Amino acid sequence: MKKYLAIVCIFLFTGAKAQEQLSAGADSLFKNNKSKLTNSEKNWLFSQLKITPNNRIFKSGNNDVTAQVFVTDLNKDGVEEVFMQMQCPALFGDFGTVMMYTHNNKNGFDRQDELGDGFIMILDTKKTGYPDIAIAGPGSAWPIYSWDSGKYKLSSKKLLNADLESKKVNYIDISQANMDYITTLK
Repeated sequence: MKKYLAIVCIFLFTGAKAQEQLSAGADSLFKNNKSKLTNSEKNWLFSQLKITPNNRIFKSGNNDVTAQVFVTDLNKDGVEEVFMQMQCPALFGDFGTVMMYTHNNKNGFDRQDELGDGFIMILDTKKTGYPDIAIAGPGSAWPIYSWDSGKYKLSSKKLLNADLESKKVNYIDISQANMDYITTLK
């Protein structure tokens, strides 16, 4: 019987690498968000926010911060893109700040540097398989970002509120894109 237990123990310890424990902050951030991300990836993404969890309220210094994560597959290639939005009027103004991370070929993520502050809109126009993105904030004309050479870059085009009202341009907001993506996961 002892020989059998030793063989079972060896098998268990030489199997797949144990998954990293999810940090309290990553757990809180990704709580209701299904994805294919590993705990290690979730922990790393949470660390990029530079905020701390405190009883399910995030803090940056003395400021309360609302942080949300939206996972989707923009170009339908099976690889997830991650948007994170933080809101705190004292730190980011009324519209919050947007960060986007895409997988790189080194098993990590690259932050898309160009995105700014506002609400994330996924447009129905595409370039090289990726949809254009608009970041809506104050005013009636917002920047459009297009995929170019592995990054989202600021386009010369603007999204006009009039184009949305006339349905000339269609979009879904990032929370809807996230929910649509979640329904595709098994």
